[in-house]
Amino acid sequence: MSLSLATVVVIANVVLLVLAAGLIYQYLHRRAAQTEELRLQKLKLEREVEDRTRELVELSTHLQSLAEREKASLARELHDELGGLLVGARMDISWTEQHLTSVDPDIRLRLNRVQQNLSAGIDLKRRIIEELRPTLLDNVGFLAALRWQMKETCAREGITCNEYFPAEEPKLNSDAAISLFRIAQEAFANLIKHSGAKRMDVTLDIDDDMLVFRVADDGKGVTSATSPGGAPVLASMRHRIRALGGTFDISGSPGAGLLDIRIPVSRAVRTLPEEEPSDAAR
Repeated sequence: MSLSLATVVVIANVVLLVLAAGLIYQYLHRRAAQTEELRLQKLKLEREVEDRTRELVELSTHLQSLAEREKASLARELHDELGGLLVGARMDISWTEQHLTSVDPDIRLRLNRVQQNLSAGIDLKRRIIEELRPTLLDNVGFLAALRWQMKETCAREGITCNEYFPAEEPKLNSDAAISLFRIAQEAFANLIKHSGAKRMDVTLDIDDDMLVFRVADDGKGVTSATSPGGAPVLASMRHRIRALGGTFDISGSPGAGLLDIRIPVSRAVRTLPEEEPSDAAR
């Protein structure tokens, strides 16, 4: 009788083990299925995020290109329309002064004042055009435009500026040229407003297959907290470079601020002649 009971106990244990093994197998199978489902969902979400990110990058790139084209168009209209009006008015005033028979000093004074105001208006128009679309960038090249911007910044703020440029200027394509120039403008604006720097070093070089552009200063450097406009400005700068397949790095510490940009030469330098730039702001 005891043998039969032992047999029943063994059989019961075996059955329990089989049931437990079956439950464990089912549990592991469900876990594996759930894990696979989560992995597929994760991959799907990652693809959707990549697609949306790519769409946003393409949209942002398109909007930036559109903004630059609109600025160039506005600069051309200002030059052609407003410039013609101001120059024409100034010529008429000069003709009036030459043929004025009256020697009334008050009239002469007022005409001279009009001439001065017209001259100031022409200078203002020229500065606005340069801000919208630098004429040097289109007509002479990136380094000439960059030198002009550096000279304006350093002379106005009393900053010592040093340039380290190659003897032969790389022939940048239009996208790389305007992107680097806009980034330089933002970096210079940050340096003036927030870094407290007294010295600025600007470097353009080609290192192997990379175009390297650096702005170093002895102030606090460019950070999301100190940049004018903060993170959005840096995000815009970073996007311009990523759209060209490059990298954008910043660092800021007391006495050592650095903005380092690297763009593949194949994405930055012209390999075929581009169309002649329009005289948008001549």
